[in-house]
Amino acid sequence: MWEEFQRYSQVEGSERILENAFTGGRKRGDVNILITTDLAAIVNKENEFCKRLLQAMNYFVIGNVSSKAARDALCDQRQCWEIADELARIAKAGERRGRHNNQSAYQDPYNHAFCILLPSKETAVVQAQVPPAVLKARLFSTGVETVGKKKKKIGDDLFD
Repeated sequence: MWEEFQRYSQVEGSERILENAFTGGRKRGDVNILITTDLAAIVNKENEFCKRLLQAMNYFVIGNVSSKAARDALCDQRQCWEIADELARIAKAGERRGRHNNQSAYQDPYNHAFCILLPSKETAVVQAQVPPAVLKARLFSTGVETVGKKKKKIGDDLFD
């Protein structure tokens, strides 16, 4: 699993590691999952490495991408214009959710939705919500929280 691609791809030598994993991984039985919050980093036509990486990908699960330019670049490079409207609806729902923290924004069927694109060009829109108990679990917390006047790194007591 390659998380935070937009950051990892900036590390010296990461291109060679990722390219080897994605282009030769299937022969070794690898299943590579690339996660990013910045689709524009992958669909960058100026970056030869990103072009090769995008071509090596077979399955896509795409959530809220606010940038129309990034969505269009993906549709153009993968020749999957059939998902453009669905991606726009997902982005619109995310925008409404961000603007309006009310019940109607959360009732939108495209809220917390992802568009799945298979190699066969079949598509589906699915909705996935993380249960509140998981969201609040200390195991998934990141960053720092203040305890009294002392800052404590979240997760320090996970294994106490």
